[in-house]
Amino acid sequence: MQNIYHGGEHPGVGEIPAALAAQLRPIQKAENRRCSEAVIRVLNRIRTDIEQFPAANNAPGTAVYVHPGRDGDAGLAVAHAFVDEKLGWSRKAPVCRELFLTHRLIAAKAGYGDLLALYAERGSFARDRLMDGEDESIAYFLKRVEPLAAAWADGDHGRTLSLLRTNGHKLSSNADKRTARQALDELVHLGGEGSIGELTGHMELPETGRCRTRFQAR
Repeated sequence: MQNIYHGGEHPGVGEIPAALAAQLRPIQKAENRRCSEAVIRVLNRIRTDIEQFPAANNAPGTAVYVHPGRDGDAGLAVAHAFVDEKLGWSRKAPVCRELFLTHRLIAAKAGYGDLLALYAERGSFARDRLMDGEDESIAYFLKRVEPLAAAWADGDHGRTLSLLRTNGHKLSSNADKRTARQALDELVHLGGEGSIGELTGHMELPETGRCRTRFQAR
């Protein structure tokens, strides 16, 4: 499911007046390029508003839908027990994936449940902007920090230098390069092992109080 919102002063379209809504024609995207054929069949049995079909070389796959009847960790434990004991599947296998149908479960599994709850308190538009990556703080990480860290972690020095230049960096001396290497190594380490507080602390310059890396990311 996708929603498109305007930017600038009006981050959400809100309610559309009836006169304007009458002129609009909904476009349903029934093509599914990401899920296996088995997952698509399960989704089609759950949803009644749209029927999807494979649109690429989708893997055949095997899928099962489990509704544990309980919330939180207790419900997940029931679902896991069913998959492990009744089906005999190995959830640790590289080809096995767990798909969750609610943002709350997804957030809890990925470790950002508290963050989602905080944005939910700000209203539905704030939560949607978080999930879509449109929130200003989240977009900073998605568009600037993550690509830089990924390029450095992959050993792609050419792309790393390109991203640094795009963001206004000038590595004009060996000292600048050493500082950048150290900052990037720490950025990658904290991205995998550190807390959000440690990561943002690494990106903050004390004299400005702004969210910038030690090598002055803009």
